Order: sequence, then C-alpha cells, then structure tokens
Amino acid sequence: MASAAVQPAEPHAPRPSPRGGTERKTTHDPDEAEQIVTETYLPNRLLRTSSNEIDMELVTTRLGEVTAGLLSYGQTIHLQTAETTQFHVNVTLEGRGASQSGSADPLMTTRGQAIVFPVGEPAQITWSTEARHLCIMATRASLEGELEQLLGRSLPRPLAFERCLRAEVGHLWQPAIELVSQELANPQGLLTLPRVVRHLEGLVVDGLLLTQPHNYQDFLHLAAAPGRAGAIARAAELLEELPSEPWTVVRLAQEVHLSVRALQYGFKRDFDMPPMSYLKRVRLRHAHRTLLASYPESTTVSAVALEYGFLHMGRFAAAYREAFGEPPSETLRRRL
Repeated sequence: MASAAVQPAEPHAPRPSPRGGTERKTTHDPDEAEQIVTETYLPNRLLRTSSNEIDMELVTTRLGEVTAGLLSYGQTIHLQTAETTQFHVNVTLEGRGASQSGSADPLMTTRGQAIVFPVGEPAQITWSTEARHLCIMATRASLEGELEQLLGRSLPRPLAFERCLRAEVGHLWQPAIELVSQELANPQGLLTLPRVVRHLEGLVVDGLLLTQPHNYQDFLHLAAAPGRAGAIARAAELLEELPSEPWTVVRLAQEVHLSVRALQYGFKRDFDMPPMSYLKRVRLRHAHRTLLASYPESTTVSAVALEYGFLHMGRFAAAYREAFGEPPSETLRRRL
C-alpha cells in the first residue's frame, strides 16, 4: 500500500456510537478497517500489516463530547493518520505501541502507558500483534471550554498537552479509564445508564486536564483567595440537596459563581477537604440512609450505589465499610 500522506476526508456526517451504549465492529479487510476508524475517529491508512488479513475489532461508546473505544487489529500494524482536529489519547492496555506525531521522536508505550496526540499534526503508529488500546477522542471545544472554566478566563493560546504520560495513568484519571475499559466489554452494563454516562464524561475530561501536563498547568496551581463563606455554604447545600447529580468541581463552581480554585480553597478552609471529598461523604451518608430504609426484595446495593454516583462497586463497598463499620449488604439485610 502506498505511503503517501493521508488526506483529510471530504466533509461527511460522522457516525458516532449513540450517547451511551456500545457499538461493536469487526473486519478482516484492511480497507474496511481504515473506513471504520475514519468514521469513528479520523482519516487513516494502514501502511503495512504482518499478513494479508487482520482481525480488527473496535468497540465504542459516546460519552457526550468524548468518544472512547477498545481497538485491536490482531496483527502487527503500521498506521498513518491525517492531521488531527480533536484531542486523541491512546492508552496501551495490552502489547506494545510506538507513536510519532509530526517530526517529533517516536514514543514507546507498554501496558498502562498513554500517548496524547497534539492537534494539527499527523501521526505514525505501530502496534504489536497482541496490542489492544483504549482510544479516546475529546473535542477540542469541550476540553478548552472546560479549561476556561477551571481558570476562570478565556484562553489566549490553544491548549497543548505534553505528549507522553509514561507513568501509570494519573490517579485522578485512572479510575475513569479502568471503568470505561471494563464497561466497553460489557454491552449490557453501566454505559446503558444516562446518569453513568454523564459522570464518566466529566471524569474523563476533568481528569485529563488535571492529570496530564499542558501549557496552562502552572496557572491551575496559582494561589487564589478562598471563596466567600456564603458561596461555599451554598455549594455545600447543593451537594446535600442533589447528591445524585453528576457533579464536577467545574460545574459546582459555576453554580455558585466562583472560580474552581476559589471553590477548592474555600472548602479547604471551611471543611478541611476538597469539594469532591465532601461530596463523597455526603453520598455515603445518603446511601446509608437509603439502604436502612429499603427492603432487599425491592432494591440492591448496586442500584443504591449507582443512584449516588458510585460507579465502582468494590471502591464503594470499601468506603462504606470504613464509614459505617459494616458492608452495605449487611445494612440492607436489616429490614428482613
């Protein structure tokens, strides 16, 4: 196959997966594989494979302005993309990868490592036969808009990330990445629930902005005056009144007309914890009350956990036991 530069596709209506849910596509035909990736992410060309056939599988979901997919080819592949127009992140789940953007040096990844591809440059990608990646595409508008909310001002220059996240994916981002990967393999799982989809979109976008270094990173850590006591109290009231809402620090700050930094400093001053830690405590308390008032035949621990935004059952059970001295299933059985 020729190795000429990949040209941007003619304008067309992309066909992303529905909001939430999953869509699975498979093929043994390299040309069809190119088309599938083009429709989901961006124009690309398979330059060479280790055999004439591939065993390509792509399982995708749409989380608002974020597209996430599990992609594998079943063969060693070499792929070239057109210039990116959105932000792309590839997280290596199995096997090995090598990625090069523009004229930069290639970056190697193994399990748990990630590459962030800059906007406006083509990429050269090589994956080993056993490679499996979580491929995330977030719209430029969503990331830059969220960053403006975090900073409390408009961006004078485009957002630009460092390209390599070599350590284990940052602790703020890793739970979201693990959950998305897990649920993409479960067609009847949490991605069918709109509330979960909204939670995950916020976790992926905010986690990337707060975890991966970028050209506005220093501004996120500049000192800020704590928010007014009245505004902080109102923020706490909102969390108490609406614990099931898919809150992020950005959305909460917007609701009380504070910058994110002022909100964070205010919660530290008044409650000695970040806003999301306060929310976790509120949600645990509400979950405890709900379990105490429920019958096992009418609800489940998982249903209550999901109602209050706990997407990982193991972490919920551990936090619940630490807070109340017993597993949530024991609380629910009290009504028998």
